[in-house]
Amino acid sequence: MNAIQRNIFVMRKDITVVIPYPQGGNAVPIYLRIADWQISSGSTARIYMRKPSGAEIYNDCVINGNVVQITVTTQMTTEAGWVKSTLEIVNGTDILHSFEMTLDVQPTSISDNAIESKDEFTALENLVSEAGQAVEDAETATEAANTAAGTANTAAGAANIAAGTANTAAQAANTAAGTANTAADNADDAADLANTAAGAANTAASAANSAAQEANDAADAANAAAGGDISNKTVTFTEAAEDTDIASGDTTATLFGKILKRFNTLKTTIQTIRINIGNLANLATTDKSSLVGAVNELNEDINNNLSSGTIQSQLTGYDGSASIFRRGNVVIMTYDLGYNARPMTDGIKQIFSIPEGLRPSASLITTQIVSGDNQYIWRFEENGSVTLQSLSDVSGQNIWMVGYFMWTTDD
Repeated sequence: MNAIQRNIFVMRKDITVVIPYPQGGNAVPIYLRIADWQISSGSTARIYMRKPSGAEIYNDCVINGNVVQITVTTQMTTEAGWVKSTLEIVNGTDILHSFEMTLDVQPTSISDNAIESKDEFTALENLVSEAGQAVEDAETATEAANTAAGTANTAAGAANIAAGTANTAAQAANTAAGTANTAADNADDAADLANTAAGAANTAASAANSAAQEANDAADAANAAAGGDISNKTVTFTEAAEDTDIASGDTTATLFGKILKRFNTLKTTIQTIRINIGNLANLATTDKSSLVGAVNELNEDINNNLSSGTIQSQLTGYDGSASIFRRGNVVIMTYDLGYNARPMTDGIKQIFSIPEGLRPSASLITTQIVSGDNQYIWRFEENGSVTLQSLSDVSGQNIWMVGYFMWTTDD
């Protein structure tokens, strides 16, 4: 199996799991088997990571039995160093977090700047996509319900027309029966015939009345089934027990029960993410609107306080230069004055001038012994002046002078 495999424990704190991984790679997945806890059916898994720069990753994972499969992305390995990681498994309102693990990203010959390091939140993007799909499904279900109501209303109208026709036939039959009875009274010779006609007319009237009643019953049933325009109708429903997709054939109450369950599940998941990320209002940055904005602000502050440069020696006989590097308010100066014949330095001689922004916050004095017993005093002043004083007669001696100093600055 082409994968990095590790056993992890969630019921007890064991030795921190450290997984070495080459910088910039993503081809080899990571499989984590939970050794002391059974993953429930229907659970989802995500991995949360924080890179050395503070950039964050929150991605979905695949569950296979009791093994969580992590697909390694380039953003996970962009920065060399320790990437702190926590595995999260969610089932309904139950949330499991693993103890902290470490992805040890080992540096390679590829430059750190080859790929931009940034946040990656595929889990959040998937949740937003699912929410959008749920809304789209709800709109489709509502449209289907309205179409069904329209069809039922049409059927009710047709039934009402049929009922009206049947009633007209019943009235005509009753009129014919009355005429026949009158003819029987006025014509004895036609009595038998008239009575027969009357019987036939009564039979027709009864059948027509039955048809009318059936048509009315059908109209009532159609109206009851249609329920009229459902836009102002009240639907009684309860939240579904499980989060499942809506399906063709579901009743209106079932549809809305499933939709409510989907939204409540989404609400719980988003609340969990907010708890994990923390309250944005507590950020120490100026930008408190989003994590991405805060991280960008911190990166900008760091970059603004990062500088380096080279300065040349100003003291004859001490040829060479110094390199200065600043990160934040910490300054490191490395110097190399070579291996030369040194002149006699009676008194204090200026050798370097430190540029503004890199000068120490307070004057520094330090003693250095080089090449045996040759002793020097270095003085770093707040105005940027760096002086050197030899306490021995070093005239004409070849002395190797190389080293470094470190201080803090207020700028």
